[in-house]
Amino acid sequence: MFDAVWRLAAPDNWDIPHSPRIETEEKAEKDRNGATGGQRIDISIHDDERRRLLGIEVKTTKASAKKGQLEGYLDGLSDKYEFDKKDEDRIAIVYLTPFNRERAGDAAGSLPTVEIFKKFQDVHKNARHISWLDIADIPWDGNELWKQHQAYVHQEIASYRNLRSFVSRNRAFDDFFSPEAVESFWDALPFEGNKAADDGVTIDLAMLGNDPTPLVRAFEILIADEENVSSRASKQDDFPDELRQCFKTSQFGDFHEALFALSGRRHLWLAGKGDYGLRVAHRRSKVGVSLVRSKGAQYLVVGQSR
Repeated sequence: MFDAVWRLAAPDNWDIPHSPRIETEEKAEKDRNGATGGQRIDISIHDDERRRLLGIEVKTTKASAKKGQLEGYLDGLSDKYEFDKKDEDRIAIVYLTPFNRERAGDAAGSLPTVEIFKKFQDVHKNARHISWLDIADIPWDGNELWKQHQAYVHQEIASYRNLRSFVSRNRAFDDFFSPEAVESFWDALPFEGNKAADDGVTIDLAMLGNDPTPLVRAFEILIADEENVSSRASKQDDFPDELRQCFKTSQFGDFHEALFALSGRRHLWLAGKGDYGLRVAHRRSKVGVSLVRSKGAQYLVVGQSR
């Protein structure tokens, strides 16, 4: 298994190390005066015999890329192990994400991870972008846990069904939140239908059972997006109690009550004349952003165009 991963990740002219030293969450900088914190690369494989270092940054979501992160690892590890320009061939950085350009095909241009790797590869030739599908396709005669992992990669981490939805989904809603928050939200939303509809996703509450918790948790992801949400703003509800009663007393009252409870925070509020919308204060919109609106007592609509 190690040999197969090494062949995928390392430069072609790097031999498999005889006694590799593997570390996780290694600090990618020198330890100066006992300082803590700083960037930590997920996996580092050291070939001390040949003085080589293979660093692997792992992402399990399509949108969790951070600009400059790979460059930071390269600079930090080069400084830590005193690799200068002439030692450039001794360090390699690998990006392990759900899809690389080859695996994503026509969808590659929509993935932040692909774009970020391309820019990094322009400055460091010992760089490789590997898909989780490449790992899952390793013909290893492992145990049942390995088979479960392979299935999880294909069904969840690097699902082509989710990739198509990610690419085709209406971006007018998504653009108000960070890529990480957006992807986590859509993955967490308890809805199994088409998430790419231009007019938003309509959720039938009758299909969600009796527990509103998964639905609320999905919206909590967007609400916690500090990069975009203005948590210090203070807004007043504009949806009177008498209009709430028909929602509270319906058979889906628990779901509406849970959404009404979210509006108790100062930067969230309800607005509407018949149906209601739950809005959140936003750094780029004076009127806030609508997270969800009701469509009668049985349905909720999410992700409509602005």
